[in-house]
Amino acid sequence: MIIISLTPFWTEIVFVCLKTWAPLRKTVAFVIFEQISCEHSFYKADKLLGFFKLGEISYGLYMYHCIVIYFVQKVVIQYGFQNSMIGFVVFLLVSGYATIALSRLSYAYIEEPILKIKKYFR
Repeated sequence: MIIISLTPFWTEIVFVCLKTWAPLRKTVAFVIFEQISCEHSFYKADKLLGFFKLGEISYGLYMYHCIVIYFVQKVVIQYGFQNSMIGFVVFLLVSGYATIALSRLSYAYIEEPILKIKKYFR
């Protein structure tokens, strides 16, 4: 109890979340299994608006998320929001949207033109 009271607020939230992850992990595993194996499932993730587009830009998400997180973290620390819940929410939202925006730009202006000319190099 003394250790938790000496830690920042967001660390306490992480510890509470770790205790409640077991049912969440089972649910996520079930949803992944259901999406992969069931042909006529009650809900297909690829039918969600924008979900299919994330598959196209997934390489950009992978490549740029670390860079975006680094710079957003620097800005959050510079403005002194690192120990507040609002700062954490802002960090998540800004880094998420910025990563998606950068990945879409990368796909439209770098990946897609290269994919169009790859047939000439086979």
